Amino acid sequence: MPSGLTIENFINYITREHKFGKIELTSRRYRQLAADGKVPAPVNGVINTGEAILALLAYYQRLARDKDSPTLLDERARLTKSQADRIELKLQKERGEVIHTETAMKEWGRVVQNIRQRLLAMPVKMAPQLYGVDSISEIKERIQKQIYDVLTELADANNYKEGKNVKTKPANRKKKP
Repeated sequence: MPSGLTIENFINYITREHKFGKIELTSRRYRQLAADGKVPAPVNGVINTGEAILALLAYYQRLARDKDSPTLLDERARLTKSQADRIELKLQKERGEVIHTETAMKEWGRVVQNIRQRLLAMPVKMAPQLYGVDSISEIKERIQKQIYDVLTELADANNYKEGKNVKTKPANRKKKP
């Protein structure tokens, strides 16, 4: 192996004479690697062939070993994907397909509050209806009907659009004199 070659002769030597053609190293790339301190820099236009080969082997081994670590290209791809996801989310918001978490929490709180109100109103509403009913099956049937009525009303999505609340029907209360 020759000890001192120009960059071009060195590249010809390792790619043609030793069949390392898959390296695809150009003189420009070698200079970039030398500027980055990965391979020995040429001295007076000549490089130490042995050192250069060892340095290139070490460089390519590091590349192969670190292929799972993020590169600039990987980071750009991640950034591009993030930007595309952000634009897609904005479009979904504009189309009304997604809402902010805070809005969802407020809306869900209203739904839970409506369920609570309806459940608390049931004894008040049912007590006068069940007064004097002797049959357990009749009591069960009336309670079950009331539960299904409440569930049907709560399940109607139209009751929750544009800030509507499910209204409970007031129980028959006597006015105080």
